[in-house]
Amino acid sequence: MKIIFKVFIFLLLIIFFSCGVKGSPKIPPSKNPEPVKDINIKQQGKRIILYWFYNPVYDDGKPIKEHFSFIIEENGKYLTNTKIKSIDNLHWIEKIINNFNNEICFRVIVKTERENYSVSKYKCIIPNKNILDPPEYLLKVNNEGILIKVKNLKSGKVINIYKGKKKSLIPPIVYKTIKKNTFLDNDVKMNNSYCYYLTYLEDDIESAPSEVKCILYEDKFSPKPPKDIDYVIYKGSLFLIWSESPSNDVIYYEVKKGKKLLGISTEYFFQINKWKKGDVFFIYAVDKAGNKSIPAYLRVE
Repeated sequence: MKIIFKVFIFLLLIIFFSCGVKGSPKIPPSKNPEPVKDINIKQQGKRIILYWFYNPVYDDGKPIKEHFSFIIEENGKYLTNTKIKSIDNLHWIEKIINNFNNEICFRVIVKTERENYSVSKYKCIIPNKNILDPPEYLLKVNNEGILIKVKNLKSGKVINIYKGKKKSLIPPIVYKTIKKNTFLDNDVKMNNSYCYYLTYLEDDIESAPSEVKCILYEDKFSPKPPKDIDYVIYKGSLFLIWSESPSNDVIYYEVKKGKKLLGISTEYFFQINKWKKGDVFFIYAVDKAGNKSIPAYLRVE
């Protein structure tokens, strides 16, 4: 009997260890979206701008793969007629201030199509009644970028510049802050349009926004010609040599004899095999946009 009992226990142990230990049950993935954090708020004249960055993930860090939307709450009431603008992960609203006497508080609600939602913390502002008039300015294209010139800028005044690619979609993030009346924006690409508006900044309060102005950046400016043209004769060939054009967007040089094109060079020399004394050669700098400089010329003596 003891032998049978021992065999039975032995068989139970074999069965137990052969089955192994079951793992812990997996936690089901979250369906609740991560709440909006770090909401920003600013006043520009008679309007409030509320903006935030949002990386669409659930509160367990996994990306949201369903449609989601934002609901804006102002002082406990939903805003139903306010358009939310977006560029990538940046979102914002622009709202006219109806009452300058009370504090205004906002919350942002993230809601998924499965009706799960999250609510941000409140962000509040007390509107300032002292509204500055907006700055006036001009836009102009030059051979290095887009020039912004502020009219009648008084000493000590600070200007915020905002920039976008569409008139109706300029991000509320300050692009540049300047303390002088001119600014050259050279962060531009050929044949692209850029839109701007400006505000005065005084004691952390912004003026009303200026008129939005847009301009196409296109290079219509001729580069400067090459300098210090000279020549060297070697084994019967004439070598024209020169110093580069002062313009930084030159990509090659054209060499002509009269109106006849002899060739182009991306270097600062050009070899001519057939020539004679008294010949006059012209060298033109050509930029990326195809604009050509006035000629620099040389007569072979």
